[in-house]
Amino acid sequence: LARLAKGDIGFSLTEMEFLCSFMDSLRCHDAMHYQTYHIFSPGLVTGAPKGQGLLVRQEVSLSLDVETGVAKAEMRVVPVTPEEYDAAKLQDPNSCRPLMAALGDLRNSRQLLRDRPQ
Repeated sequence: LARLAKGDIGFSLTEMEFLCSFMDSLRCHDAMHYQTYHIFSPGLVTGAPKGQGLLVRQEVSLSLDVETGVAKAEMRVVPVTPEEYDAAKLQDPNSCRPLMAALGDLRNSRQLLRDRPQ
């Protein structure tokens, strides 16, 4: 977090998508396991083609040890194909940027990759 604050590294999402992603995660507060799909910014993640964003599935698992009171959150970020992103959006629109969609951003995976700021 300190490196983000100093500007040494950037966010993997745009500021607007980060805010929407955070707010979207609040709707899952009672789920122990959930997954969402995002597009990460170019140059900020390993494995993205140069100058292109990367479509990913974020898998979140939450647990609580009732004896110790220790809560744990595990997060995995997995690269996905445009086809998987679009299939997930068709099956469960709330898994793919739902607040951005509510704000009018209804782009599919290829449009997101094409329009990604450089």
